[in-house]
Amino acid sequence: MTLHDRLLAEVERRKALAVAAMPGPWAVWRDLDAQGFYAVGEASGVIPEGENWVDGEHNPTAHVYVIEDAEFIAGHDPADALRRYEHYERVLERHSIIWRTIGWMEGGDTEYAELPVCVRCVPKHSHFRTRAEVPQACDDILDLAAALDVEVSDG
Repeated sequence: MTLHDRLLAEVERRKALAVAAMPGPWAVWRDLDAQGFYAVGEASGVIPEGENWVDGEHNPTAHVYVIEDAEFIAGHDPADALRRYEHYERVLERHSIIWRTIGWMEGGDTEYAELPVCVRCVPKHSHFRTRAEVPQACDDILDLAAALDVEVSDG
């Protein structure tokens, strides 16, 4: 499985989790039971100040004891995640792999080989000083792998 394949699989896995989650937008709910925790749930379930309930059925998504955690969770609702993962898919599409004839110097002679390279970052008829300088993945794909914590090496 190539790096692109692993990245796409991870993006698809995360998108499926976001689709299955309670839709957003999410917000922090105040602690009506005075149990010392913060709840995060649908923004439509936030009870206005001075009120004791809100119409409709609303279930919290998470309970945490630290307000900063609650605000972080509320700020990363499924809609936000889906936008991010759709962006990642566009990056993968723009930086797809193509087999190109690439040249490099080896012992004073030019060597050529058909190699898998980024269609956007390694133009046709590219030449490099050595075979080791031919990029196996472009910087955008390496950044995406780091962001998704996906192993870069194919080994």
